[in-house]
Amino acid sequence: MLKLKFDSKQEYQQKAINSIVNIFDWQTQKNSKFTVTRSTRTIEITEQFWIGNFLEIDEDDILENVKKIQDRNNLPRSKELLEENYSCPNFTIEMETGTGKTYVYTRTIFELYKNYGFSKFIIVVPSVAIREWVNKSLEITSDHFTEIYEGVKCNYFKYDSSKPTQARDFAESNGIEIMIINIDAFRKWVEDEEKGKETKSNLIFRESDKLQWNRPIDYITQTKPIVIIDEPQSIDNAGKSKNAIQALNPLFILRYSATHKEKYNLLYRLWPVEAYEEKLVKRIEVLPVTSDGDTNTPYVRLVSVSDKNGYKAKIEINVNKDWITLKKEVWVDANKKSNLYKLSWEIEAYKGYIISWIDCYPWNEGIEFESWSFLKLWESWGWIDDLEIKRMQIKWTIYSHLDKELILLEKWVKVISLFFLDKVENYRIYDSTWNTQWVYAKIFEEEYENISK
Repeated sequence: MLKLKFDSKQEYQQKAINSIVNIFDWQTQKNSKFTVTRSTRTIEITEQFWIGNFLEIDEDDILENVKKIQDRNNLPRSKELLEENYSCPNFTIEMETGTGKTYVYTRTIFELYKNYGFSKFIIVVPSVAIREWVNKSLEITSDHFTEIYEGVKCNYFKYDSSKPTQARDFAESNGIEIMIINIDAFRKWVEDEEKGKETKSNLIFRESDKLQWNRPIDYITQTKPIVIIDEPQSIDNAGKSKNAIQALNPLFILRYSATHKEKYNLLYRLWPVEAYEEKLVKRIEVLPVTSDGDTNTPYVRLVSVSDKNGYKAKIEINVNKDWITLKKEVWVDANKKSNLYKLSWEIEAYKGYIISWIDCYPWNEGIEFESWSFLKLWESWGWIDDLEIKRMQIKWTIYSHLDKELILLEKWVKVISLFFLDKVENYRIYDSTWNTQWVYAKIFEEEYENISK
């Protein structure tokens, strides 16, 4: 039987682990044992011991430790510990894809338990697919961690709201407990609870006879779990995800990704180039597709047009302000022959750009300049917009893929290329037609057809 072997002495992984463990220097090894007394419909019952995480050191000590770690890792110092919309600290680890992020946060769990007695953990993932991968990863590394941390009990499971006793077992266990939750499901539970809906999706917030009429969420929140967010950039902007995570009452939050959008208290970073130089990833190729914003080229983007109280348009241009060039939205009027040179506070590139006509007719909305140049709604000059960047990324992924195929297929080497999507629905929408192409899919088909010729 094939069995994977893991190297426990990878220096870069150890640095990432220690960057979290050292946050709590001066904390003694301690967890919180407590009993819960509650009244059922007939009698008063005292539960057996529940075990939760307990933080002994204060925020000032933690922030001091954070700054030391950031200095050690050559990262900007945090000015404060807490972020807006969070009542507990967030800590960020940035690691290049393929360098063992899941291994790192799993081993961090064991180290936090070994050093401080923290035992209750919830891993929040952005999709069912990643939930299954995390569960599988915990399975295949189980023997490896048993060898390193001899005698440490660890139980991991995918939370199922139809099994309320999972929450009780989570609270009562005196070993490491790891709960895996898909944010989409949990966010739905929270939203239904907030709306007062009695649905199967929010059983976690409802009393259960299997728990002597207690609520599963109470077992979870009173343990003050440590929440680990896998790929937080896919979670932060999704509906009420922050509310859902807050509902878990976390002691603190650990965030792991290669492409963070928000970097709260960044403690460790493994750059793509560093990963390549350390031979942790095979190869990196970078194709710059963004403009440097040179003001010698006039930048104009048409935001909107309006025929109310005369024909007007809102455009975005560069403007001079206090010797700094900034982007600004301004209104222009064809009747007044708006002059972009004056509106930009005399940036030379806009000389001669005077509005002569504004068209508000559907499907032909745009503005015309005295030079006869015509700019359509949402189009831009002098700057690469986001959609054009996506097109160029897709185009050159296809081009480089086909180019490598010509060389490598003769050697029986299969070429696989990929590009990341910000949202699945931007590629394909699964509605009543089940197979509706959206903007990225159309770009892909267009570019593939042109290049493959």
